Amino acid sequence: MSMYELEWKQSINNVRGKSGKGRNKLRRYCTYKQIYCVEKYCRLIMPPKHKSALSKFRCGVAPIGIETGRYENIKENERICPFCDCVEDETHVLLYCNLYAEVRQSLFVKAVSINHSFLTLNDDDKLSFILSNVSIARFSAKTCNDILNIRSFYLCK
Repeated sequence: MSMYELEWKQSINNVRGKSGKGRNKLRRYCTYKQIYCVEKYCRLIMPPKHKSALSKFRCGVAPIGIETGRYENIKENERICPFCDCVEDETHVLLYCNLYAEVRQSLFVKAVSINHSFLTLNDDDKLSFILSNVSIARFSAKTCNDILNIRSFYLCK
């Protein structure tokens, strides 16, 4: 088991993806997943679609530009948000995109109530808090689901 855990740790921390062509899509995942175990949020009772949305953002497979651009061989710095003028990655979507400001607001209020210094954290720490703190997992999952629904609504009009 320890050998498997070591291989797992190396695979999530690789700079390159499995194919060796692009970056590892687990680029964010390795910042808050340090030990091989079932995450606490997986044991929480919440709607499956919420849990799925949170999992997609955690694993870097949410259907946003940074991920979908891989399928079209678009350079990473050209995977632009269809609603803004910057790269559409998890940080942009969860922390900055104006399209999701309203749904993000309640998440931030909850985050501040749990961690009073949340707003002063750097982007990576904010993202890690939102995606890995079990105290906010239900709010994060709902927000991730709402974001994906809003994005889908506007792009599929």
